[in-house]
Order: sequence, then structure tokens, then C-alpha cells
Amino acid sequence: MLHFEGLRRRIIKYYFTIIIITIVLFEGLFIFNIQNYYYDSVKQSLTSYSTFTRETYSSISNESSSFEIK
Repeated sequence: MLHFEGLRRRIIKYYFTIIIITIVLFEGLFIFNIQNYYYDSVKQSLTSYSTFTRETYSSISNESSSFEIK
């Protein structure tokens, strides 16, 4: 006679294992993408601020040198 209860438990165990592995993989990919998005946005923000500051000080220094010449 067949043991359906043992077979059912084995199938359920394999399905749960596959589901857990799939969830862990998707969670890892999600965390990796969120981390990259965060770091890229911070990098772009810092680059923008530094460019603005450089251009502002460069325009101030150009105006002051021209003022000194006048």
C-alpha cells in the first residue's frame, strides 16, 4: 500500500523550499536595486551641488578680478 501522507509532506516540503528560495532571491534583487538607486541619487545630488558651488565661486572670482582691474 502507498503512503500518501509521506508523499504529500515531501511534495509540500519541496514546494515550500522552492517558494522560500524564490522569495529570498527576489528580495536580494530588490534590496540591491534600491541600494543602487539610493547611491546613484546621492551621487547625482552631490555632483549637482558641487557643480553649482564651483560655478558660483568661479563667477564671483571673475567679477572681483574684473572689478579690481577697473
